[in-house]
Amino acid sequence: MRKKFGTLFLVITLTLLLCSAAAMDAYALSMADIGDGYLSDWEEYGKPETGLILFNEGTYILDPKYGLRDAQGKSILAPVYESIQYAAGKLIVSRFGRQTYNGPVSEYAIMDLQGNILYGFSESSIELVDQARGLFAIGPWEFGVGSKLQLYDSNLNLLIPNVFQEIEPRGEEYPNDYWLTTYDSNNVSRLGLYRYGVGMIFPCKYRSIYTLDQNLYGVRNDNNQWGVITEKSQQILPFAYYSIEDYQNGYFIVSQMCSERQRYGIVDSNNQIVIPIEYDSARFLDNGNARVGMKTGETVFSGVYINDWPLYDDVYAYTDIELEKPPFADVAISTYFCEPVQWAVDQNIAAGTSANLFSPNADCTQAQILTFLWRASGSPVPATENPFANIKNTDYYYNAVVWAYEQGILTDTTFQPDTPCTRSTTMLYLWKWSGAPMPTTACVFRDVVEEAPYCDAVAWAAESGISVGTGADRFEPEQICSRAQIITFLYRAMSV
Repeated sequence: MRKKFGTLFLVITLTLLLCSAAAMDAYALSMADIGDGYLSDWEEYGKPETGLILFNEGTYILDPKYGLRDAQGKSILAPVYESIQYAAGKLIVSRFGRQTYNGPVSEYAIMDLQGNILYGFSESSIELVDQARGLFAIGPWEFGVGSKLQLYDSNLNLLIPNVFQEIEPRGEEYPNDYWLTTYDSNNVSRLGLYRYGVGMIFPCKYRSIYTLDQNLYGVRNDNNQWGVITEKSQQILPFAYYSIEDYQNGYFIVSQMCSERQRYGIVDSNNQIVIPIEYDSARFLDNGNARVGMKTGETVFSGVYINDWPLYDDVYAYTDIELEKPPFADVAISTYFCEPVQWAVDQNIAAGTSANLFSPNADCTQAQILTFLWRASGSPVPATENPFANIKNTDYYYNAVVWAYEQGILTDTTFQPDTPCTRSTTMLYLWKWSGAPMPTTACVFRDVVEEAPYCDAVAWAAESGISVGTGADRFEPEQICSRAQIITFLYRAMSV
C-alpha cells in the first residue's frame, strides 16, 4: 500500500512539473515583450519579415534554449541555442561550447534562414550593430587591450579591419555614420568615425569628437586641447583651446583657462579673435549676433534649496555684439579671399563644396578654373564642335572647355580636366581671357625665364595687381593654386 502511494505521488509530482514547464514555456512566449530580450527582438524584427516563430524549451528562467519553426510547425532550427537574432535576412545564433573555470564559453555563428552556417561556429563574439542594414562586429570573446573588432556587412564582406573595440550608431540624423572607439594600455579611449558606403572619415585618434555643424567637428587631442576639423580632416581651428563651446555662421565660441577661471570669447574660422577671450560667459543669439557677460560680483536667490540651503546664482552684466556673417564656415571675414568668394557665389561663378563649406585650400583643377572663366563670361554656348576625345557632353565642364578652345584659351586638344592648375597656367588662362594684352614692363621674377610661354602673362598679372608673386622676387610658376587663390585672381582680373 505504501509502495502504491509512493508511485502515485511520483506520477502526480512529475505531471505537475511537466505542466509547470509547459506553462512556463507558454508564459515566455506570451510575455516576450517584457520577458527575454531575444524573444522581443524576434517578435519585432524577425517574425514580421520571415514568418518564422521563435520558441524555447527547458526552464525559461534558468536555462532557456531557443529554436525556430515555420507557421506549420516544421522545425527550422532545433531548440539548442542560447540566443537567436535576425538582421537583413541573416541569423546570429549562440550556443554553449567548452567549459572553463568561470563556466561555459559561448560560440557564435551566422546562418541563413534555412539554417545553413555562413560563419562559425566560433568563440569570436558576434555583435549586431545595425538591424536593418545587417552589420556585424566580430571579435574575440576574451576582450583585452590588444583585442580589436572587425565590421562586416550582411554578405560577410569586411568593411573595417581590426582597428576598433566599440562601435555604435551616430544617431538618427546621421543614419550612415558610426562612432568607433579604441582603448590603449592605460584604458584611455580614442574615437573615430566610419561612414557606411564611404569608409573611415576619422581614424581612432581623438580623445573626444562632437558635431558642431554639418562637416564641422570639435576634437580633443592627447594634451586635452580642443580644435576644429572638417570631414576631410582640414584643420579649421588649431588645438589651442580649453573648450569649443558652440558654432554659428562661421564663428566659434571658445574658452581658455585664465587664473584658474574659464574665460570665453569668439574666434572666426581663420582663428582670428573677434571677441577677446576674457568674458565669464558667451553665447550666440538667434539673430546671428553674440552676447557676452561679466560677473558683477552680486548674487541672486535661484529659488532652489539643496539640503535646506538656498542656492544663489551669479549676476551678469551682458553686452550684445554684432557679427558680420561670412559666406561659408571656412571662409572667415578676416581672410583675404572672403570678398572674392562672396562675389563669386553671388554671381553664380562658384559654389561651395557642401552646404556650409567652400574648401578654400583644396586644389583647383583645370576644369574648375575654365568653368569659373566661362561662368564669368555669361556661360555662352560654344559654336565649335568638341575637339577633345576625352571630354563628354555629360561632363559639367563640357561647355566651358569647348568654349575655352573656341576662344583660344586652350590650344591643345589633349586637355586633362582633373589636373591641378598651377600659378603659371592660371595667369596664362586669365591673360588670354582678358585679350592677351602686352605688358608695359618686363617680368621681374627671377624664376620666370623670358622664353617661358607664360612670361608675358605673369608680367601682365604683376603690373595689373592680380598677383605680386610669392616673395623674394619669386613667382613659383609650378605651385598648385587653391580654390581661394583662383577665385581671388579672377576677382582681381575682373577689375583690370
